[in-house]
Amino acid sequence: MKCWILLFLFSTNYSFIQAQNFHGKVVSSNDSSSLSYASIGVLNKPLGTVSNEDGYFTISNDNIRIGDTLLVEHVGYLGCSIVITKENTLYGNLGTIYLSPKSTLLPSIEIEKTKLKGVIHQFGNGEDGKYNITIGIGGEKGQEMAIAIKTNNKKQVGVLKSITIGIATCNVPYKKFRLNIYDLDKGSKLSILNDHPIYFIVRPEHEKKGIVIDVIEQTIEIKESFMISIQEVDAANPLDPSVTVFGSLGTPTKYPCLSRNGIGQKFGIANTRDMTVAIMAEVLY
Repeated sequence: MKCWILLFLFSTNYSFIQAQNFHGKVVSSNDSSSLSYASIGVLNKPLGTVSNEDGYFTISNDNIRIGDTLLVEHVGYLGCSIVITKENTLYGNLGTIYLSPKSTLLPSIEIEKTKLKGVIHQFGNGEDGKYNITIGIGGEKGQEMAIAIKTNNKKQVGVLKSITIGIATCNVPYKKFRLNIYDLDKGSKLSILNDHPIYFIVRPEHEKKGIVIDVIEQTIEIKESFMISIQEVDAANPLDPSVTVFGSLGTPTKYPCLSRNGIGQKFGIANTRDMTVAIMAEVLY
């Protein structure tokens, strides 16, 4: 009986990863330069991380099986997928991962045809929100917190002007985050709208005032629906967040707080549909 149990345990665990963690480096295929803060996740599983400033990353093998797909993405580059096999699980070394830049030669036809009238519309949860809680930003590296916005403007194309985030507390000298803008007009599949990474630094002076991120120079086209996401790019303690934002709980809202732990996972309601965060967008029409 003991031998049978040992064999059973060996056979059932064999499909899991033998190495403790996966590790690798993400670089540009153009010049082999390191790609910092690339997003790494596992398809359909709440596992994710981001590469460090030198392009290196480590991701835990918890719940990863042979046959799973590892996704690697970076703003301005074509993403890639890596199928987990027996060959790359022994030591967990994925080697160097090359990402190809997206083509930026094609002009924006819709914006060229659209005459902006200089009218600014605000969407999201602004200063008039009734905020009764604070919510920590981030947690594990790669985690995202977001709100989805429907403008109800089906014909007019706008340009995203700025994003305002209501910072409640910041108990560290500074903290770096990434802002991702996703297009929601193409169904359930997300596509990122900004061609270049948008990073912002939160400092104690932003407490109770918030931070305004100017993105007008990126010419991010806004159609009917889009999503604003704040992504954690540094390690954090989710039980003791160093940065929090104003939020509300128990008040019906059009813009509930969404979250996901890795790029291979879909965004879901963070806690309840009655919970939201102070994020507001200005769109120029």
